[in-house]
This record gives sequence, structure tokens and C-alpha cells, in this order.
Amino acid sequence: MKPTNMKKRELDVKWFIPLNNVNVQLRETKEQISMAKKTRMNQLDKEIVELNQEISKLDPKKDRRKRNKYIDTLQKKKIDRLKISQTVPLEIKNCQDGKEMKPHSFMFSSEYERAVWTEEIHSAQRKNTGRINITNYDIKDLIEKFKLEGPPASVPESSMKHSRSTYLNGYLSVTVNQASGFQKDSNAWVAIETDFYGSFTTQARTRIQRTKADSNRKSSYLAEWKEEFEIDANGCVDLVALVLNNQPCGDGSTSRDILVAKGELRLPAVCGLVEGESCPVRIETSGGIDLMLVFKYVSRETFKKRVKNDKNSQNKVFDSSLRVLTAKEGRQERKGSLKFISVGRNCPLIVKSCITEIENRGMEDVGIYRVSGAKSDIDEIKRYFEENHPDLSEKLARVDTHAVTGCMKRFFMDLREPLIPHPYADKLFKTWCL
Repeated sequence: MKPTNMKKRELDVKWFIPLNNVNVQLRETKEQISMAKKTRMNQLDKEIVELNQEISKLDPKKDRRKRNKYIDTLQKKKIDRLKISQTVPLEIKNCQDGKEMKPHSFMFSSEYERAVWTEEIHSAQRKNTGRINITNYDIKDLIEKFKLEGPPASVPESSMKHSRSTYLNGYLSVTVNQASGFQKDSNAWVAIETDFYGSFTTQARTRIQRTKADSNRKSSYLAEWKEEFEIDANGCVDLVALVLNNQPCGDGSTSRDILVAKGELRLPAVCGLVEGESCPVRIETSGGIDLMLVFKYVSRETFKKRVKNDKNSQNKVFDSSLRVLTAKEGRQERKGSLKFISVGRNCPLIVKSCITEIENRGMEDVGIYRVSGAKSDIDEIKRYFEENHPDLSEKLARVDTHAVTGCMKRFFMDLREPLIPHPYADKLFKTWCL
């Protein structure tokens, strides 16, 4: 149904699929976000943060009119950002008499949102045990009822109820240790999602691990990962954990991910979440599975206060400056000590190596440059670059693409001088916004 006039609640029926004929398809590829859209998202992120700061300063009684105006503007900008960030696909197919009709595609902003929709469709199908076929007349009756009674009351966003002080502003290290309580042997993996002022996006994914028998619980299985991820927690209040089972399809050549359990956590309310200290957390999910995590939070201000007087900085790749690094690599290239990819005079080896690997095999990965890679993989890639390891190319080809992007992001974050100097950053940003 397509809304033609929201004030009058007039709806135009475009198409419908009988519930019993619905077949849900989860595609792992996603639409690529153009550079213009990424720039627009960065601009909206900055404006959303600034508006939240302004709203927190206003008195709800004295400045009510101005505050309401800011809130309306904030909601519009959050909707604009949500539309741009919708890249996780869900296909609905009409399977009638064994024949698959043309699929209809929907885009979501996170795997959590897609999983909720998928679960609701499957739940409705399980309840609908009869073979009742809906007709065009039934659709018209439903629309007339909608016009008279109106839509169901929407649930307000939880993040809007919190003051600015409740939002995290820094980096959250999340270690996924294990999940227990599986009722059968599974190929399990975990997706971690956080909200940005109410809009959820996938931040990390573990590897797929085969479960094993739990010695402490009869007829139960557990999966172990012990993978650590570093997540940008700016504007974050809630964390969602999804536990999925990767099952082979009927033909055996492909597989699909089945949502096993999901759990939600309010981060500012986590007892023991003190900056710089490890905090064990247990999440009880809706599927009866216990997920064990470890959090470690570092504020953005603390992160920026890194030591800048390292005596060995000229011999390092990370925590160096572009000028020092390119000059050093230029000397090594002339001497022939760089054993793999030849670099340009103004492009560091790490940047060219990572981009080459990502363009070769990672351009269609969901959440590329956004989803965090495993910290152990990122640290190992860093070590290979620091040691100028002869097997670096082979190492990059073996690890997950999100670890490659994570390594390159960490290189830019650790630069002693910003990639774009501060005097030019604001001017460049204003030019992008034109």
C-alpha cells in the first residue's frame, strides 16, 4: 500500500501477497552507498549531535517553543539519515503452486531490523494454519477500517527519553566469549548492533563456529569465539546482540542464516561499566541462550590523549606521521627492501595494500568500512606491517575483509597529524555540503 495523502489517510493498493505464499529471502549483498551519500551521512551525523547538544541546554518550560522546533528538526534529520543508511536487503517472493513470481525488495538499516521483520512474518505464517486466501475485497475492507480507526499507536524511540549525558561518546571494546543454551548442534555466529541516537546499525560480526556439547548442561550445546571488536560508541545508548545459525539450503550449495535468539542491553545502565576497566556482561536472550561478553569503554577525550613523544616513532608505521612514513618508505623502495607492492612516493604502503585487497574481494561485503573486524586479526596485520613481513600479501588475502578495513581505519586514527589539517577541515566540510 502506498500513502497518497497522510493527513486524510488515503492509501493506494499497489500489490499484495497471500500470507501462505510469502517466501522470505535474505541476500548477503547490499547496495553500495555512493560517496555523495556517505558525505551526506557524515553531515547529518554532525548536525544530529549538535541538535542533541542544543536540546539538552534548553529549559523544557521556558524554552518550550524553541525546544519543540529543534526536536522536530532533529526527527526530520534522523529520518533523512535512516533513508540513506538502509542497505540491508530483504526479498519477499510470491510462491504460488510451486512457482516463484517476481520478488519485491525492501531495504533496512540493520540486521536487527531485518531479523525482527522476518521473525514476525514467520510467526504470522505459523499462526495462520488454514489456507485462507485474501481477495481484493478483503484488502479494501482493511483500508476502510484503517481510515476509520487510524494506524496503531507507534512506540516512541527509547533514545529520545534520555538526556544528552546518558549517551556514550567514545570507543567500546566488545569481546564475544561464548553463547550457551543451544538445543541442537548449530553453526552459530553473533552480530553486534548499536544505535546512533535511535537508529541501529551492525557494528561487528563474529566468525561462524560449530557448537559443541555443554558439559555443565545436559542436552545442551555451546559455541565459543573469544573475539574482540572495537566499536565507535558515539551517540550510543542501546546494544543489540543477535545469535544466528548458518544452515545449508536444500540444494546444499548455498546457506541461509536463521535467527536463533536476540537480546538488548542499555549500556549506560550496565553495572561496572567504568572507563578503562573490563566489565563482564551476561545477556539473557529471547531464545533462551546466554551470551557472555566483556566490555571496556574509553571516552573520546581519553583516546585523544595518546603519548606523542615516542622515541621509536620514526621506525613505526602506526602512530607516525605521513611525511615521516612516506620518506622512510621512499628510501626503502630505492634500496629494494620493500618485498611486495611497489608504492607511490606520496601513498603509504599500508593504504595501497589495504585498498587493493578490499577492491579485489570486499566491495560487495555487507557493511564494508563500517562493520568492525576482529581485534586479534587487526593486531596481527599491524604487526606484519610494522615488521615489513615478507608474507604480508598472503596474510591480507587470508583474513576477513572487515579486519583489513579495520587496520586501515586504525592507521588513520593513530596518525600524529590529521590526514586533513585542522585549518582546512572546516573549509572542506563546508564545500562538501554545498
